[in-house]
Amino acid sequence: MVDDTPMSIAILVFFLTQEGFEVVTAENGKVALETAKNIHPDLILLDVLMPVMDGFTACQYLKSTPKTKDIPIIFMTALTENDDKIKGFSLGASDYITKPFQATEVLARVNTHLQIYHLKQQLQQQNSQLREEIKIRESIQHILQENTRLLIERSAELQQRNTELEELTTQLQREIYKRQNAETELAKANRDLAYLVNHDGLTKIANRRRFDEYLYQEWHRHLRERIDLSLLLCDVDFFKPYNDYYGHQAGDECLQKIAQTFAHVVKRATDLVARYGGEEFAILLPHTKAEGAHQIATNLQQAVINLNIPHQKSSIYPYVTISIGYATLTPQQYHNESMLIKKADQALYRAKENGRNQINAYNPNFDNQDDKRPQNTAVGEN
Repeated sequence: MVDDTPMSIAILVFFLTQEGFEVVTAENGKVALETAKNIHPDLILLDVLMPVMDGFTACQYLKSTPKTKDIPIIFMTALTENDDKIKGFSLGASDYITKPFQATEVLARVNTHLQIYHLKQQLQQQNSQLREEIKIRESIQHILQENTRLLIERSAELQQRNTELEELTTQLQREIYKRQNAETELAKANRDLAYLVNHDGLTKIANRRRFDEYLYQEWHRHLRERIDLSLLLCDVDFFKPYNDYYGHQAGDECLQKIAQTFAHVVKRATDLVARYGGEEFAILLPHTKAEGAHQIATNLQQAVINLNIPHQKSSIYPYVTISIGYATLTPQQYHNESMLIKKADQALYRAKENGRNQINAYNPNFDNQDDKRPQNTAVGEN
Protein backbone atom coordinates (compact mmCIF):
# COMPACT_ATOMS: atom_id res chain seq x y z
CA MET A 1 0.00 0.00 0.00
CA VAL A 2 1.45 3.34 -1.11
CA ASP A 3 0.05 6.56 0.41
CA ASP A 4 1.55 9.65 2.01
CA THR A 5 -1.45 10.11 4.32
CA PRO A 6 -1.06 8.20 7.63
CA MET A 7 -4.83 8.21 8.26
CA SER A 8 -5.57 6.57 4.88
CA ILE A 9 -2.88 3.95 5.52
CA ALA A 10 -4.21 3.23 9.01
CA ILE A 11 -7.80 2.78 7.78
CA LEU A 12 -6.90 0.44 4.92
CA VAL A 13 -4.37 -1.55 6.97
CA PHE A 14 -7.11 -2.12 9.54
CA PHE A 15 -9.66 -3.25 6.91
CA LEU A 16 -7.25 -5.57 5.12
CA THR A 17 -5.52 -7.14 8.12
CA GLN A 18 -8.95 -7.93 9.58
CA GLU A 19 -9.55 -10.02 6.42
CA GLY A 20 -6.24 -11.86 6.83
CA PHE A 21 -4.13 -9.90 4.34
CA GLU A 22 -0.47 -9.10 5.01
CA VAL A 23 0.07 -5.41 4.26
CA VAL A 24 3.40 -3.62 3.57
CA THR A 25 3.28 0.20 3.34
CA ALA A 26 5.31 2.89 1.58
CA GLU A 27 5.00 6.68 1.82
CA ASN A 28 5.71 7.59 -1.82
CA GLY A 29 6.21 6.16 -5.30
CA LYS A 30 10.01 6.01 -5.08
CA VAL A 31 9.99 3.89 -1.93
CA ALA A 32 7.23 1.75 -3.46
CA LEU A 33 9.40 0.85 -6.49
CA GLU A 34 12.21 -0.54 -4.32
CA THR A 35 9.79 -2.35 -2.01
CA ALA A 36 7.91 -3.97 -4.91
CA LYS A 37 11.17 -5.24 -6.46
CA ASN A 38 12.26 -6.77 -3.14
CA ILE A 39 9.05 -8.47 -1.93
CA HIS A 40 7.07 -8.85 -5.21
CA PRO A 41 3.56 -8.33 -3.73
CA ASP A 42 0.37 -9.92 -5.10
CA LEU A 43 -1.34 -6.50 -5.47
CA ILE A 44 -0.47 -2.81 -5.06
CA LEU A 45 -2.86 -0.12 -3.73
CA LEU A 46 -1.35 3.12 -5.08
CA ASP A 47 -2.31 6.70 -4.20
CA VAL A 48 -2.25 9.18 -7.12
CA LEU A 49 -1.18 12.43 -5.46
CA MET A 50 2.09 12.02 -3.47
CA PRO A 51 5.35 13.93 -2.98
CA VAL A 52 8.72 12.80 -4.44
CA MET A 53 7.02 10.58 -7.05
CA ASP A 54 3.28 10.53 -7.81
CA GLY A 55 1.19 7.44 -8.44
CA PHE A 56 1.04 7.80 -12.23
CA THR A 57 4.85 7.92 -12.52
CA ALA A 58 5.27 4.99 -10.12
CA CYS A 59 2.72 2.96 -12.10
CA GLN A 60 4.60 3.68 -15.35
CA TYR A 61 7.89 2.43 -13.84
CA LEU A 62 6.26 -0.67 -12.32
CA LYS A 63 4.60 -1.63 -15.61
CA SER A 64 7.86 -1.15 -17.57
CA THR A 65 9.87 -3.38 -15.22
CA PRO A 66 9.73 -7.12 -16.11
CA LYS A 67 9.78 -8.21 -12.47
CA THR A 68 6.75 -6.08 -11.50
CA LYS A 69 4.83 -5.53 -14.75
CA ASP A 70 2.22 -8.23 -14.06
CA ILE A 71 1.36 -7.09 -10.52
CA PRO A 72 -2.20 -5.64 -10.50
CA ILE A 73 -2.37 -1.97 -9.45
CA ILE A 74 -5.46 -0.30 -7.96
CA PHE A 75 -5.30 3.50 -7.80
CA MET A 76 -6.64 5.24 -4.67
CA THR A 77 -7.73 8.81 -5.33
CA ALA A 78 -10.21 11.55 -4.60
CA LEU A 79 -9.98 12.67 -8.25
CA THR A 80 -13.20 12.06 -10.19
CA GLU A 81 -12.31 13.44 -13.62
CA ASN A 82 -12.67 10.92 -16.44
CA ASP A 83 -9.35 12.04 -17.94
CA ASP A 84 -7.50 11.09 -14.73
CA LYS A 85 -9.11 7.65 -14.73
CA ILE A 86 -8.45 7.12 -18.43
CA LYS A 87 -4.81 8.09 -17.86
CA GLY A 88 -4.51 5.54 -15.06
CA PHE A 89 -6.00 2.75 -17.16
CA SER A 90 -3.73 3.67 -20.11
CA LEU A 91 -0.69 3.24 -17.84
CA GLY A 92 -1.81 -0.29 -16.96
CA ALA A 93 -3.85 0.18 -13.78
CA SER A 94 -6.42 -2.54 -13.08
CA ASP A 95 -8.98 -0.45 -11.19
CA TYR A 96 -9.78 2.70 -9.17
CA ILE A 97 -10.95 3.11 -5.57
CA THR A 98 -12.39 6.54 -4.78
CA LYS A 99 -11.75 8.27 -1.46
CA PRO A 100 -13.32 8.28 1.10
CA PHE A 101 -13.17 4.49 1.26
CA GLN A 102 -16.01 2.05 1.82
CA ALA A 103 -14.74 -1.17 3.39
CA THR A 104 -17.00 -3.52 1.41
CA GLU A 105 -16.06 -1.92 -1.91
CA VAL A 106 -12.32 -1.95 -1.10
CA LEU A 107 -12.41 -5.61 -0.07
CA ALA A 108 -14.55 -6.59 -3.08
CA ARG A 109 -12.17 -4.92 -5.53
CA VAL A 110 -9.04 -6.26 -3.82
CA ASN A 111 -10.41 -9.81 -3.75
CA THR A 112 -11.55 -9.60 -7.39
CA HIS A 113 -8.16 -8.46 -8.70
CA LEU A 114 -6.29 -10.96 -6.53
CA GLN A 115 -8.47 -13.70 -8.08
CA ILE A 116 -7.65 -12.40 -11.55
CA TYR A 117 -3.91 -12.23 -10.74
CA HIS A 118 -3.80 -15.75 -9.34
CA LEU A 119 -5.87 -17.04 -12.24
CA LYS A 120 -3.38 -15.51 -14.69
CA GLN A 121 -0.53 -17.24 -12.85
CA GLN A 122 -2.43 -20.52 -13.05
CA LEU A 123 -2.99 -20.01 -16.78
CA GLN A 124 0.73 -19.42 -17.30
CA GLN A 125 1.51 -22.66 -15.49
CA GLN A 126 -1.06 -24.56 -17.56
CA ASN A 127 0.37 -23.09 -20.77
CA SER A 128 3.81 -24.34 -19.74
CA GLN A 129 2.41 -27.81 -19.13
CA LEU A 130 0.69 -27.74 -22.51
CA ARG A 131 3.95 -26.89 -24.23
CA GLU A 132 5.60 -29.89 -22.56
CA GLU A 133 2.74 -32.13 -23.65
CA ILE A 134 3.10 -30.88 -27.21
CA LYS A 135 6.78 -31.83 -27.14
CA ILE A 136 5.86 -35.32 -25.93
CA ARG A 137 3.28 -35.64 -28.68
CA GLU A 138 5.77 -34.55 -31.34
CA SER A 139 8.28 -37.05 -29.97
CA ILE A 140 5.72 -39.83 -30.10
CA GLN A 141 4.73 -38.88 -33.64
CA HIS A 142 8.39 -39.02 -34.65
CA ILE A 143 8.70 -42.51 -33.17
CA LEU A 144 5.57 -43.61 -35.02
CA GLN A 145 6.95 -42.35 -38.33
CA GLU A 146 10.25 -44.12 -37.72
CA ASN A 147 8.49 -47.36 -36.82
CA THR A 148 6.41 -47.20 -39.97
CA ARG A 149 9.56 -46.93 -42.08
CA LEU A 150 11.14 -49.88 -40.29
CA LEU A 151 8.01 -51.98 -40.75
CA ILE A 152 8.20 -51.51 -44.49
CA GLU A 153 11.92 -52.30 -44.65
CA ARG A 154 11.86 -55.21 -42.22
CA SER A 155 8.88 -57.37 -42.87
CA ALA A 156 10.37 -60.14 -40.73
CA GLU A 157 9.96 -57.96 -37.65
CA LEU A 158 6.43 -56.94 -38.56
CA GLN A 159 4.69 -58.60 -35.62
CA GLN A 160 7.08 -57.17 -33.06
CA ARG A 161 6.84 -53.70 -34.54
CA ASN A 162 3.06 -53.94 -34.65
CA THR A 163 3.03 -54.64 -30.93
CA GLU A 164 5.26 -51.62 -30.30
CA LEU A 165 3.10 -49.52 -32.56
CA GLU A 166 -0.05 -50.48 -30.67
CA GLU A 167 1.57 -49.52 -27.37
CA LEU A 168 2.74 -46.21 -28.76
CA THR A 169 -0.66 -45.54 -30.29
CA THR A 170 -2.30 -46.16 -26.92
CA GLN A 171 0.17 -43.79 -25.28
CA LEU A 172 -0.48 -41.19 -27.96
CA GLN A 173 -4.23 -41.50 -27.45
CA ARG A 174 -3.74 -40.97 -23.72
CA GLU A 175 -1.64 -37.88 -24.39
CA ILE A 176 -4.19 -36.55 -26.85
CA TYR A 177 -6.95 -37.11 -24.30
CA LYS A 178 -4.92 -35.28 -21.65
CA ARG A 179 -4.31 -32.41 -24.06
CA GLN A 180 -8.00 -32.16 -24.93
CA ASN A 181 -8.86 -32.01 -21.22
CA ALA A 182 -6.21 -29.37 -20.67
CA GLU A 183 -7.54 -27.30 -23.58
CA THR A 184 -11.07 -27.56 -22.16
CA GLU A 185 -9.87 -26.39 -18.75
CA LEU A 186 -7.90 -23.56 -20.32
CA ALA A 187 -10.94 -22.39 -22.30
CA LYS A 188 -13.04 -22.39 -19.12
CA ALA A 189 -10.35 -20.49 -17.25
CA ASN A 190 -10.23 -17.89 -20.04
CA ARG A 191 -14.01 -17.48 -19.85
CA ASP A 192 -13.84 -17.08 -16.08
CA LEU A 193 -11.06 -14.51 -16.45
CA ALA A 194 -13.03 -12.52 -19.03
CA TYR A 195 -16.03 -12.47 -16.69
CA LEU A 196 -13.99 -11.24 -13.72
CA VAL A 197 -12.30 -8.52 -15.78
CA ASN A 198 -15.59 -7.14 -17.12
CA HIS A 199 -18.02 -7.52 -14.19
CA ASP A 200 -18.47 -5.74 -10.88
CA GLY A 201 -17.70 -8.04 -7.96
CA LEU A 202 -20.63 -6.86 -5.82
CA THR A 203 -23.53 -6.49 -8.27
CA LYS A 204 -22.42 -8.98 -10.98
CA ILE A 205 -23.31 -6.50 -13.75
CA ALA A 206 -20.79 -4.82 -16.08
CA ASN A 207 -18.11 -2.76 -14.34
CA ARG A 208 -16.69 0.69 -15.19
CA ARG A 209 -13.91 -0.79 -17.34
CA ARG A 210 -16.43 -2.68 -19.50
CA PHE A 211 -18.67 0.40 -19.71
CA ASP A 212 -15.82 2.65 -20.91
CA GLU A 213 -14.78 0.05 -23.48
CA TYR A 214 -18.33 -0.47 -24.80
CA LEU A 215 -19.10 3.28 -24.87
CA TYR A 216 -15.96 3.92 -26.95
CA GLN A 217 -16.92 1.12 -29.35
CA GLU A 218 -20.56 2.20 -29.74
CA TRP A 219 -19.71 5.91 -30.05
CA HIS A 220 -17.52 5.26 -33.07
CA ARG A 221 -20.04 2.85 -34.60
CA HIS A 222 -22.82 5.42 -34.23
CA LEU A 223 -20.46 8.06 -35.63
CA ARG A 224 -20.03 5.97 -38.79
CA GLU A 225 -23.74 5.17 -39.10
CA ARG A 226 -24.95 8.64 -37.98
CA ILE A 227 -27.59 7.33 -35.58
CA ASP A 228 -28.70 8.32 -32.08
CA LEU A 229 -26.95 7.00 -28.97
CA SER A 230 -28.55 7.43 -25.52
CA LEU A 231 -27.03 7.23 -22.04
CA LEU A 232 -28.83 7.10 -18.68
CA LEU A 233 -27.01 7.88 -15.43
CA CYS A 234 -28.89 6.73 -12.31
CA ASP A 235 -28.13 7.59 -8.70
CA VAL A 236 -29.69 6.03 -5.58
CA ASP A 237 -31.30 8.85 -3.59
CA PHE A 238 -29.90 9.51 -0.10
CA PHE A 239 -27.74 6.39 -0.24
CA LYS A 240 -25.16 7.57 2.30
CA PRO A 241 -27.82 8.13 4.99
CA TYR A 242 -29.25 4.72 4.04
CA ASN A 243 -25.83 3.11 4.51
CA ASP A 244 -25.24 4.89 7.80
CA TYR A 245 -28.66 3.93 9.19
CA TYR A 246 -29.11 0.35 7.95
CA GLY A 247 -25.44 -0.68 7.75
CA HIS A 248 -23.07 -1.46 4.87
CA GLN A 249 -24.35 -5.01 4.41
CA ALA A 250 -27.88 -3.71 3.86
CA GLY A 251 -26.40 -1.07 1.53
CA ASP A 252 -24.68 -3.77 -0.52
CA GLU A 253 -27.91 -5.80 -0.71
CA CYS A 254 -29.79 -2.69 -1.82
CA LEU A 255 -27.32 -2.09 -4.67
CA GLN A 256 -27.52 -5.76 -5.69
CA LYS A 257 -31.34 -5.67 -5.87
CA ILE A 258 -31.33 -2.47 -7.91
CA ALA A 259 -28.65 -3.81 -10.28
CA GLN A 260 -30.60 -7.02 -10.94
CA THR A 261 -33.81 -5.02 -11.43
CA PHE A 262 -32.06 -2.83 -14.00
CA ALA A 263 -30.76 -5.92 -15.81
CA HIS A 264 -34.30 -7.34 -15.91
CA VAL A 265 -35.88 -4.13 -17.23
CA VAL A 266 -33.20 -3.41 -19.88
CA LYS A 267 -33.63 -6.46 -22.09
CA ARG A 268 -32.03 -5.75 -25.48
CA ALA A 269 -28.83 -7.65 -26.14
CA THR A 270 -27.12 -4.48 -27.40
CA ASP A 271 -27.96 -2.44 -24.27
CA LEU A 272 -25.49 -2.35 -21.37
CA VAL A 273 -26.23 -1.96 -17.66
CA ALA A 274 -23.10 -1.10 -15.64
CA ARG A 275 -22.11 -0.04 -12.16
CA TYR A 276 -20.58 3.37 -12.80
CA GLY A 277 -19.22 3.94 -9.30
CA GLY A 278 -20.51 3.66 -5.72
CA GLU A 279 -24.30 3.97 -5.87
CA GLU A 280 -24.32 5.27 -9.47
CA PHE A 281 -25.32 3.16 -12.47
CA ALA A 282 -25.01 3.75 -16.22
CA ILE A 283 -27.26 2.33 -18.94
CA LEU A 284 -26.04 2.65 -22.53
CA LEU A 285 -28.79 2.39 -25.16
CA PRO A 286 -27.44 2.04 -28.72
CA HIS A 287 -29.64 3.16 -31.63
CA THR A 288 -32.13 4.78 -29.22
CA LYS A 289 -33.82 8.17 -29.56
CA ALA A 290 -34.67 10.45 -26.64
CA GLU A 291 -38.27 9.17 -26.47
CA GLY A 292 -37.08 5.60 -26.08
CA ALA A 293 -34.52 6.61 -23.46
CA HIS A 294 -37.23 8.41 -21.47
CA GLN A 295 -39.46 5.33 -21.55
CA ILE A 296 -36.65 3.12 -20.27
CA ALA A 297 -35.91 5.67 -17.52
CA THR A 298 -39.59 5.67 -16.49
CA ASN A 299 -39.62 1.87 -16.34
CA LEU A 300 -36.45 1.80 -14.24
CA GLN A 301 -37.74 4.42 -11.81
CA GLN A 302 -41.01 2.55 -11.27
CA ALA A 303 -39.28 -0.83 -10.98
CA VAL A 304 -37.08 0.46 -8.14
CA ILE A 305 -40.09 1.91 -6.31
CA ASN A 306 -41.85 -1.46 -6.70
CA LEU A 307 -38.99 -3.13 -4.80
CA ASN A 308 -40.42 -1.48 -1.65
CA ILE A 309 -37.03 -1.22 0.06
CA PRO A 310 -37.70 0.78 3.27
CA HIS A 311 -35.73 4.03 3.61
CA GLN A 312 -36.49 5.91 6.83
CA LYS A 313 -33.72 8.44 6.15
CA SER A 314 -35.20 9.62 2.83
CA SER A 315 -36.81 13.03 3.08
CA ILE A 316 -38.95 12.49 -0.03
CA TYR A 317 -40.33 8.93 0.07
CA PRO A 318 -40.55 6.06 2.61
CA TYR A 319 -38.87 3.66 0.17
CA VAL A 320 -35.65 3.68 -1.84
CA THR A 321 -35.88 5.80 -5.02
CA ILE A 322 -33.54 6.83 -7.81
CA SER A 323 -32.78 9.97 -9.77
CA ILE A 324 -32.08 9.64 -13.49
CA GLY A 325 -30.43 11.97 -15.97
CA TYR A 326 -30.21 11.05 -19.62
CA ALA A 327 -28.82 12.45 -22.85
CA THR A 328 -29.20 11.49 -26.50
CA LEU A 329 -26.63 12.48 -29.12
CA THR A 330 -25.81 11.75 -32.72
CA PRO A 331 -22.00 11.50 -32.52
CA GLN A 332 -20.00 14.11 -34.44
CA GLN A 333 -16.36 14.14 -35.56
CA TYR A 334 -15.47 17.12 -33.36
CA HIS A 335 -16.68 15.40 -30.14
CA ASN A 336 -15.74 12.23 -28.29
CA GLU A 337 -17.67 9.86 -26.05
CA SER A 338 -16.95 11.93 -22.92
CA MET A 339 -19.39 14.54 -24.29
CA LEU A 340 -22.28 12.08 -23.85
CA ILE A 341 -21.22 11.33 -20.26
CA LYS A 342 -20.94 15.04 -19.46
CA LYS A 343 -24.42 15.85 -20.75
CA ALA A 344 -26.07 12.89 -19.00
CA ASP A 345 -24.26 13.88 -15.81
CA GLN A 346 -25.57 17.45 -16.10
CA ALA A 347 -29.09 16.08 -16.46
CA LEU A 348 -28.62 13.82 -13.41
CA TYR A 349 -27.41 16.78 -11.37
CA ARG A 350 -30.54 18.75 -12.33
CA ALA A 351 -32.76 15.81 -11.33
CA LYS A 352 -31.13 15.69 -7.89
CA GLU A 353 -31.09 19.48 -7.53
CA ASN A 354 -34.83 19.62 -8.30
CA GLY A 355 -35.74 17.28 -5.44
CA ARG A 356 -34.63 13.73 -6.43
CA ASN A 357 -36.83 10.77 -7.44
CA GLN A 358 -37.03 12.46 -10.84
CA ILE A 359 -36.12 11.91 -14.47
CA ASN A 360 -34.36 14.75 -16.24
CA ALA A 361 -33.34 14.98 -19.89
CA TYR A 362 -30.29 16.94 -20.97
CA ASN A 363 -31.21 20.45 -22.09
CA PRO A 364 -28.77 22.58 -24.17
CA ASN A 365 -29.61 25.48 -21.83
CA PHE A 366 -27.55 23.67 -19.17
CA ASP A 367 -24.42 24.71 -21.09
CA ASN A 368 -25.31 28.40 -20.75
CA GLN A 369 -26.11 28.32 -17.03
CA ASP A 370 -23.67 28.77 -14.17
CA ASP A 371 -23.50 25.19 -12.91
CA LYS A 372 -22.34 25.32 -9.31
CA ARG A 373 -22.00 21.58 -8.98
CA PRO A 374 -18.93 20.54 -6.89
CA GLN A 375 -16.25 18.89 -9.01
CA ASN A 376 -14.74 16.59 -6.36
CA THR A 377 -17.78 15.33 -4.40
CA ALA A 378 -16.97 11.91 -2.94
CA VAL A 379 -19.06 8.93 -4.03
CA GLY A 380 -21.94 8.44 -1.60
CA GLU A 381 -22.42 12.10 -0.66
CA ASN A 382 -25.88 12.41 -2.15
